[in-house]
Amino acid sequence: MTIDLGGDVDALKRRFYAFEGLSFGEPPLIESGFQRLMLGTAKWNARGVDDINKMMERGAADRRSLKARWHSALRSKRAVARMQETLESNYAPQGLVNWNTTKFLFAHSAALAGMILNGFLHSFRVTHIRSLQQLELVLFVMFALLAIFCLPGALKASLLLLRNGSLEGSMKQVGITVLETLHHMGVVRTELGKVSVEATLDQNGIIYCRLEGATTIERSRFLDALREVLVPPQNPRYILVRSSKFWRLNRVDYHAVPSIIGRKREDAIYFGQLWNRYVGYSELVYTRSAQGRLKLLQFRAKSFASAFTRKTDRISRWE
Repeated sequence: MTIDLGGDVDALKRRFYAFEGLSFGEPPLIESGFQRLMLGTAKWNARGVDDINKMMERGAADRRSLKARWHSALRSKRAVARMQETLESNYAPQGLVNWNTTKFLFAHSAALAGMILNGFLHSFRVTHIRSLQQLELVLFVMFALLAIFCLPGALKASLLLLRNGSLEGSMKQVGITVLETLHHMGVVRTELGKVSVEATLDQNGIIYCRLEGATTIERSRFLDALREVLVPPQNPRYILVRSSKFWRLNRVDYHAVPSIIGRKREDAIYFGQLWNRYVGYSELVYTRSAQGRLKLLQFRAKSFASAFTRKTDRISRWE
């Protein structure tokens, strides 16, 4: 449940995005955003606010510890540390990929096991199989035929599962899709070989994604476009719709095509093709048609519910 803390706290949160400071978490970081105060479990009543104020006073008074934390936060694993603009999100479109790839592998494994078991039992009933060597030959042929039939699809599914098998892996593939589309459009002009999408997952389940090797303007446009894919949208021209089934239940996932990409049909199609390659198959829908408006209404209805669970912000972090 989200608590409305009033306009003063909202204004305070906005100010925290304007400057960077020391986080209260472990390990200590230098970053912008209100979340660096680690107040997610705070009780927002009179007594809880009083406890927060006392905690802040104790931290400010402990100069020795404060100095040590700043020194720790200023260290970096990089040769040249600097402030990085990063997209922070608690959501990545991982489930829609992993379910379909896992479903494919499960279905093939179950079918393989079932057919082998059936063949094994049937072989005992066939009168002309009179020796163990003949039975082994029948099973070997069955294994070989099934392997030839299942291998191409299983390899493709395994590749998707390995590539998107974690939240940060999924986020990276979405980022690559956005990056390559923006490069195709000429928005990102730096060579693809010199830029890279990096995604990390912290202990709280928050994913951080950034673009390395690009200019400041390119990074800004990349993060804006990536954020549009992840958050419930306003009125996109194109959306991606992915349908899947769990027994008799139909599942539909929606993602917006970023506005900078959706301006031209050719760019939206290119984005959809890359999405199918890197993330998983989805249908590209133009929302300005009669059928597309219906999909958009369904999208908005689902997005209204997901808006309470998805949180995505742009922050600056020293790394």
